[in-house]
Amino acid sequence: IYSENRESPAYALVLNHIGLAAEMEGDVQRAERVYKDALKISLQNNDIPLIGTLYHNIALLNLNKEKFETAEMFYLKSEKYLRGDKESVQAAILYINFAHLYIEMKDYSLAKKYLRDAEEICRKSGAEYLLPDILFNYHLLYNNLKNREKSLTYYKEFAEAEGRLISSVKRSKMDNIRTDFLINQKNEEIKELHITKKDLNSIAARYKVLIVVLFGAIILGFVVMVFFVTKTTKEKTDRKSEVEKKRKKDKTQKYSRSVLGNKEKKEIADKIEALFIEEKIFLKKNLTLTDLSEELGISRTYTSQVINEIFGKTFTKLVNEYRIREAGTLMKSDLYKIYTIESIANEVGFNSTNVFSKAFKESYGQTPSSFLRQNC
Repeated sequence: IYSENRESPAYALVLNHIGLAAEMEGDVQRAERVYKDALKISLQNNDIPLIGTLYHNIALLNLNKEKFETAEMFYLKSEKYLRGDKESVQAAILYINFAHLYIEMKDYSLAKKYLRDAEEICRKSGAEYLLPDILFNYHLLYNNLKNREKSLTYYKEFAEAEGRLISSVKRSKMDNIRTDFLINQKNEEIKELHITKKDLNSIAARYKVLIVVLFGAIILGFVVMVFFVTKTTKEKTDRKSEVEKKRKKDKTQKYSRSVLGNKEKKEIADKIEALFIEEKIFLKKNLTLTDLSEELGISRTYTSQVINEIFGKTFTKLVNEYRIREAGTLMKSDLYKIYTIESIANEVGFNSTNVFSKAFKESYGQTPSSFLRQNC
């Protein structure tokens, strides 16, 4: 019915429900594709509530795929569209998911912040059905922090909160099971840690001589290690110095027979800049020195010489600098804000997301996801 007008908000809403259905069926790729189609339509119509919902759904999809940085980026975009309604139940659900994400990413301070915000909304709005999720995430958080006492406390509160949502019979049965489990677990821990004073004295007497011997062996081993490390470091430094001298000598000899004068080098350098700035040749995937040389109509040797001597860097370094600069420009554009890091890397010519992320951090001093968060 709604497909007659594929640009309408109603059609975008239908696509969102199709995405939810596909996700429930396990067809993650189709769900992500449909969500993004719906998002494009919603952005065109400035449908604020649906935009926030779609960003949230895409984030949850990436969280389940353990793509944590991408999930964080879309959660932040979803939060942006809740600025006028930060006391709603929808905001509380978003904050709970934020907390779960940051627990997975081991950023526990942010996880606590979002759990506190969600808990405050939950109590103010009377949405008590969200409380078990909040308490369970607190349990996970303190369990990861190795704080056994708080972890068990929140687990008990979670069990009690969940119990209030079910029948009194089931609640009583579940509480007994969980209590027995926690008591048995605690008793096992006490048994493992229970060592009497007599046992400690016996162990100390038995291993006193062994500790002295081990201590002497550690000192001897440390002395030997320092000797070999010092010797190895000196050898590496000497080898590095020799290699550097040889490299400089080889570089001088490499172009010693070149007939290129300073004027010719400058002309070739200008052509290279034109190809990179005006034609953006660097966007071509698998671009090689041979490809660039053919565009210039000169040999690989001359191209390499000009890049080394005029630009002061290797061909690969030059290409990656232009690609990273282009990526930074795209990531500030509204048209590319729904793109993933992988999509942007492919867009500017990188075949590997890891290589792109490493080069981006070297250039901008931060990861691509951090850069996106600052500019979203």
